[in-house]
Amino acid sequence: MKICKHVAVILVLLFFIAEPSFPAPGDLDLTFNSPGSAVVVQPDGLKIIVAGWGETEGALLLFRYNIDGTLDDTFGTGGVATYYSQSVSGSADFIGANAVAIQRDGKIVVVGGIYKAGSILYCIVLRYTRDGVLDKTFGADGAVIFEDNGEGAVDVAIQSDHKILVVTYGSISRYDSAGVLDISFGTGGFVIFKVGDSGRKVALQSDGKIVIAGSGGSGAYIVVLRYSSNGTPDVNFGTEGAATHSTGSPGPGFALSIQPDGKIIVSGGTMHQELITIYWTLLIEDALILRLNADGALDTTFGENGVYTFSVPEDALLPDLTGQWASLTQTCRNTKRGLKCRLSGRLNIQNVGTLNAPSSFVRFYLSTDGVYNGDGDPMKQVATGTIKVGKSKTKTFSYTLPLEETASGEYIIAVIDADNTVAESNESNNYVVFGPIP
Repeated sequence: MKICKHVAVILVLLFFIAEPSFPAPGDLDLTFNSPGSAVVVQPDGLKIIVAGWGETEGALLLFRYNIDGTLDDTFGTGGVATYYSQSVSGSADFIGANAVAIQRDGKIVVVGGIYKAGSILYCIVLRYTRDGVLDKTFGADGAVIFEDNGEGAVDVAIQSDHKILVVTYGSISRYDSAGVLDISFGTGGFVIFKVGDSGRKVALQSDGKIVIAGSGGSGAYIVVLRYSSNGTPDVNFGTEGAATHSTGSPGPGFALSIQPDGKIIVSGGTMHQELITIYWTLLIEDALILRLNADGALDTTFGENGVYTFSVPEDALLPDLTGQWASLTQTCRNTKRGLKCRLSGRLNIQNVGTLNAPSSFVRFYLSTDGVYNGDGDPMKQVATGTIKVGKSKTKTFSYTLPLEETASGEYIIAVIDADNTVAESNESNNYVVFGPIP
């Protein structure tokens, strides 16, 4: 309900590169729904792979959907493959995916991070068969896990020789098809970024060269790095293998794609605040897309001298909590002490916005006219819990009225986000009225 000024979260829309299919140009496909943090479409275009995390945040989940958004029950168990970390001491406090890629043989590679108490962070690389079964021929029982001091593995790419590139904030590493570190790559299997640079996205050129987009100068500007297929810097790109672009304020490259003509597209934004968890969120005011020529120089035929900038509306990506009563009844009975009435009901609370909503409170009020004016004491208060985009939670309501009182002819008002703690795109739909009560 509270509106954050000059803050939104960027979604990178490289619509002129990818060619996704939608119900109609520009229409949101309301028949499709999935939780997750990474997505890829199978080469046949008929299945969609989504990687994410479980409700308990202790499991990495891999979903496969049909093109209508329904789970493909031939994949994993009922359309879902679940991984619980067993390769690090103790249970994981948080495990989840950041990126997913499909090999030419149909096997699925997922990368992400494992967070442990004491700030120990691991990168994780998993491989599944095309049917959603963990591939035990890869790494140790289907997993490669190594320590990292950043945000876990943030992206992955499959080279033409089936070798797997794994990007973290601080490095690139390469593994063969069996999950063994390829020591012929870089130095001992790793390319370490210089101090102040970090990687976020990786793409492969048609000639096998490796392109990384991220941030440089400890977040002060966008950096694009290019390496040969064996991990040596490409000195013919930018300045000694690095091309940089200052956004005017801190902000990394979020997304990366290479056009058929070899030009490189990078999107990012000017960052005003960054909230770091195992999954980062950037809060920005301006987004940008820049295009580089094959040598790393800005393509001045694109946008304004190679850069297209646009402002993100402050409410473009925010939660939006609303609700509806699933049921509400009044039950009265005569007791030795007098008439005793009890109200019972279920309220469905939905997040119809475009960003997950943190936990807040819903309060229930009895009203004679169904109009909420902010006065009076609530009958009950219930915590909503976190509600993800497109999801809902059902909260039960019960209240016993004072003796000899009934609520017949009156109304129950549920006030969602009663303390105005959630920044929402629409603050006018938080009041849900039931009544008059029979």
